[in-house]
Amino acid sequence: MSEQIDIHEAIALAAYPPVLDLFITVVFVAFGSGFGLLSRISSFALLFFLVTLIPLVPVPVYIRKGLVDFYVSDRRQRTRFYLIAIASYSVAVSLLYYFRSATLFALVLSYLLITIAAMLINLKWKISAHAAGIAGPVTAIAYVFGPQYLVLHALTITVMWSRVRAKAHSAWQVVAGAAISIAITLAAFYLVLPF
Repeated sequence: MSEQIDIHEAIALAAYPPVLDLFITVVFVAFGSGFGLLSRISSFALLFFLVTLIPLVPVPVYIRKGLVDFYVSDRRQRTRFYLIAIASYSVAVSLLYYFRSATLFALVLSYLLITIAAMLINLKWKISAHAAGIAGPVTAIAYVFGPQYLVLHALTITVMWSRVRAKAHSAWQVVAGAAISIAITLAAFYLVLPF
């Protein structure tokens, strides 16, 4: 049983949204285009600070104080973290729009809209941030780099399975997280970067 818990924890850590955002940032900055007035290095720095670091740091601080667990399992405690991420993503979206960085603007706009949706749903019902956190970025990769990358949704399914098996979420909560994230990501990219 402990081996299963370790597997689920490893999957949850790898798919922890701000950590996953760092990986997606590297992919988009290293292999993407459409940076507008920003260089690759400044694009990475902006996304690292506003999309990964600021949303990530508050959780360990609250864990250290003993106020939340690692996964912020109590949905009532999640709103403050969603609000921090929303504020940081809003700054990033504004800067990316100003610097005409269309691809990264679409990416972070999708993060912003997914986070707002997750926060609003979370007021009444616990939705899986892990499922949302991987489904959206995988969809973004497939949209930008080609449909052959839809195969990466195997990772989405793995995360969804793991969160249900770990009893962190119901099947409906992970399906809702993934479905909302995919829909919002497609809408954001289509509005900014039509086919």
